[in-house]
Amino acid sequence: MTEQGFLNRFEEFVESNWDRILGELSQLIGIPSVSAKNQSISECANFLKSLLESYGFSVSFLESPTGTPAVYAEKKGGPTSILLYNHYDVQPPEPLEEWETDPFQLVERDGLLFGRGVSDNKGEIIARLAAVDCVEKVLGELPVTVKWLIEGEEEVGSPGIPEIVSRNKKLFKGVLGCMWEGGDIDRNGPNLYLGVKGMLYVELTLRTAKADAHSMYAPIIENAAEKLLKIIRMIKDERGRVKVPGFYESVAKPTEAEKKLMKGLRKSAREYAESLGVERLAVESSKVAEKLVYEPTCNIAGLYSGYTGPGSKTIVPSTATVKIDFRLVPNQDPLKLLKNLEKILPREVDVKVYTVSYPARTSPENPLVKAAVEAAAHVYRKRPSVLPNMAGTGPLYHFVKAGIPTAMLSALAHPGSKLHAPNENIYREHFIKSILHHALIFTKVGGRA
Repeated sequence: MTEQGFLNRFEEFVESNWDRILGELSQLIGIPSVSAKNQSISECANFLKSLLESYGFSVSFLESPTGTPAVYAEKKGGPTSILLYNHYDVQPPEPLEEWETDPFQLVERDGLLFGRGVSDNKGEIIARLAAVDCVEKVLGELPVTVKWLIEGEEEVGSPGIPEIVSRNKKLFKGVLGCMWEGGDIDRNGPNLYLGVKGMLYVELTLRTAKADAHSMYAPIIENAAEKLLKIIRMIKDERGRVKVPGFYESVAKPTEAEKKLMKGLRKSAREYAESLGVERLAVESSKVAEKLVYEPTCNIAGLYSGYTGPGSKTIVPSTATVKIDFRLVPNQDPLKLLKNLEKILPREVDVKVYTVSYPARTSPENPLVKAAVEAAAHVYRKRPSVLPNMAGTGPLYHFVKAGIPTAMLSALAHPGSKLHAPNENIYREHFIKSILHHALIFTKVGGRA
């Protein structure tokens, strides 16, 4: 049977089972599993365990050093195994007054599905489950073995993932690859990503006196805000060049295959500007993709000092704080960067580390990647944009380090999905296509198409 023949039968299955699929998504959205508040986490994990078992998965909870249960499910099928990664925790819904619907009630309106987690990441969980069921029912068998890890701490930095992966390597041994959450879709079509940037997120605090002083003493004492600005310029110059020793030394150069992928980027500089709400970008149009994908960055994420309330208050600030995130590319080491950063900082600067995450990237020649790209071309009727990595960060490194090729090979979120914000949503059409895309991937990897 051709790919289109399979898709026709998959579409019929989704249509005839739509009420059940939507009902399961509604149930999952209805559980307010907010990891930042440790709210309904066990409830959601238990719900998923029961749901997956009802579809023939063997399910267990993997021990996490934090105590938050990670759901591990496995369904035997064909000889080739693939690993799926998702998370069942969501962001807090606040500010509640900005929601047009109940955040924990699935609402369909004007072709959109609304609810906290529908885009990030519960919608994809149900889409993947529906795809497994669809393929098994339509083909009469599951052509691949599906292994599935669904954690409950992604929205708070996945603190348990490193140990979960290292403790359970035997479970993941021999998989063709891991389909991470994510990927997205815009008016140009689906966008798939073969990796992520790494990150070092630090907070630097400087204290120059025991307390703020009257500004009449400005000529004779140090101003913490002014001194911190000078320190920032020791880290990053006015042109944006990072001055930390060794920062650029190990940056990996793009391979020929990766350069070829970049030519498929369809999003224009104008589209980026529109989606980000700016009149123009800070770089030349021809360099947008290169900078987003290949260039490591140093970003001032927050800066505060002195009096910031209404009206005036004449003081010399005694403390100043800056929050900085460094986004890193393959071969850069966040811990090495931290050591080199600390070497150039004055002793009176206090350094607090929030995030240490390594970059990761998977080859475009991986068979799972190829199957996902080919399947997307059939489902969306246009070849997807495939980038070596996204500009953001995630814990993919721990899977890649364990020898598991890992990439974001599906598309559900769109530019207006409002991830982490009120009125989170996805298109009903995109949800259906995600089911079809996953179903065709499973079929192709299993050698049936």
